[in-house]
Amino acid sequence: MAFANLQIFLTSVTAANQRDYPWAQNTVGTLINFGGGSSGLLAWADDDNRKSWARIDGSNFAYYELEVLNSTHIRVYRVTELGEATTEDVTVAAGATVTTLVHGVSITLAGTLTPGDKASVWPAIFALSGNNFYVIRGVAGSNVKLAIYNPGDVSHYLAELRLGRATWFTNSAAAGPLAGVRAVLDTVVADVYAVTIEAGTNSGLKFTFTGTYNTYTADDVATGSTDNPLDDSATTGITFDVTALGSTIQTATIYVSDLADGLELAPDNAGTPGTWVSWNNSTGLQIPLNRAGYSDQLIPAAQTIYAWVRWNGDVSHPMGRGLARLYMRSHESALITT
Repeated sequence: MAFANLQIFLTSVTAANQRDYPWAQNTVGTLINFGGGSSGLLAWADDDNRKSWARIDGSNFAYYELEVLNSTHIRVYRVTELGEATTEDVTVAAGATVTTLVHGVSITLAGTLTPGDKASVWPAIFALSGNNFYVIRGVAGSNVKLAIYNPGDVSHYLAELRLGRATWFTNSAAAGPLAGVRAVLDTVVADVYAVTIEAGTNSGLKFTFTGTYNTYTADDVATGSTDNPLDDSATTGITFDVTALGSTIQTATIYVSDLADGLELAPDNAGTPGTWVSWNNSTGLQIPLNRAGYSDQLIPAAQTIYAWVRWNGDVSHPMGRGLARLYMRSHESALITT
């Protein structure tokens, strides 16, 4: 029995449109090592630190441009958190796999870095309006068409598209205390947590997370450990990884975005959006994936189901530039006979 991983594409099922993994392409020379070829999918970084610093290319694609300055530096063309164009020069080593160029994306560099070589990385999509970073309150964003494809040889049941609140983090120094942060709930409480570190009560380190609404602690945390719950992960919905450095001096900040609250999903209805579904504080944002005329939530092998996402212009509270996690949940379905 084989397992089929559903894939998300923007608009249509083509290699460059896949959006459940980052897509990249060398545009001048060879900056990224794809193991053959000049383009392809990249892996997500283990730290889950996917910061929303991408530019928009006019087609709802979020992208970064990379340019080799010299053998040890690459310039990243991106934006600030307010959507303003900026650049960042990052120190790298030829042939290394890095996560500091496009945060949240693992990029393996070519063995030789030649000044002037360029590459572009598309890690996400925008659910906004045309090529703008902002949407006027009361005006919905563009209807963005998604294609969900089953490349495998079995069907699925309980296939659904989900949007959840996303997280990211910033250390006060390059070798800071946090090595990763991730949300384990779609509806994790949106907040910004200032993180302070001190010696643990019995061993390791004690982390204090001070947010707008709540303060949490995690005591006796071993350095280099993973999946540490922020006080009670069943309540807070956050776990974090600790670097081996284990400094009790450096600080960090964890962000939990509320961007997903302002988005809507809709099933496809003969090429146009069906009924739009909005954020739910208990379940997040989700819709079943069904073929036209069916309600069994099955996507047969080599078939595509379409859905839509947009920004909801009627959100009543102020929204900052942030992140939302779009993904699919499915269970394998197979017919067993005796």
